Amino acid sequence: MRSIYEGRESCWARREGLYVRRHPGRGISSFEQAVAIATLVCYDHHRRRTYGHKCVREGMSRELFERRLNFLIMLAGKHSRRLEERVRKLVRHCMRHGKPPKRMALKALKLLKARSREGEDTLARIRRWLSE
Repeated sequence: MRSIYEGRESCWARREGLYVRRHPGRGISSFEQAVAIATLVCYDHHRRRTYGHKCVREGMSRELFERRLNFLIMLAGKHSRRLEERVRKLVRHCMRHGKPPKRMALKALKLLKARSREGEDTLARIRRWLSE
């Protein structure tokens, strides 16, 4: 199954030209990585569209938004209880406000890599959206 947000071959990389740099191992290994993925999930929800695992564009419902954010908690739990708790708080914030805390998200954007000019444009749109 193809990753939606992480890695050069992810759906976001292929369709948007932008992806979250993948760390070795399974799950989410750092809080910044969780924030970067949560930022893209929230951005998908904001624009009301996303990609499935086959990289086909689909609508982003509130239910799918919540499922993807909750999945981050499970992935973080594969590394440590402390990371899982931090991600749980992040997810609650994202569900309540529709985006991660601005300062955290802007810091985590360093984990996003643009593959193309289109990816750089998408990254600029995400920065503007976070600053609203």
